Amino acid sequence: MAGLRRGALLATEARCTASPGSKYVGFVPGETIAVTLDYSAGCNIVFQDLVRGPLAGRRGAVAEIARVDGTPAPGRATNSGTVTFDLTFSTLEPTPTGAQSGLARLNMVLGVDRDCDLATGDPDGVDGATTIPVQTSVTTDSRDD
Repeated sequence: MAGLRRGALLATEARCTASPGSKYVGFVPGETIAVTLDYSAGCNIVFQDLVRGPLAGRRGAVAEIARVDGTPAPGRATNSGTVTFDLTFSTLEPTPTGAQSGLARLNMVLGVDRDCDLATGDPDGVDGATTIPVQTSVTTDSRDD
């Protein structure tokens, strides 16, 4: 079973914070891992999407994303939420230590109430969107260096 280390908080211009990523050690190629990222903001937010970002690596350690579930949903805006998704790397890239690794770069899109005024924007007060880059790395190495 892979171990998880969460990253530090990341601030964006939309007054949102989110865990920018996680690292799994002792990963087995083809294993599916469930990833959960938490986020919060000073005003209302709604989860909109989680999409693949720019490809990472040289040899094709491509991650497959499945079962994306994010909160809060439209009509249930609040100032915090989570996105949970499954991530699978069927192939990894070799490292100089002999281990194998992969990196998934993703973009989490949140609808935000930029002016904290429910009277503007949609029924949730959302009047803009922000994209927060997140990444998940995996390694077959059992050490977390």
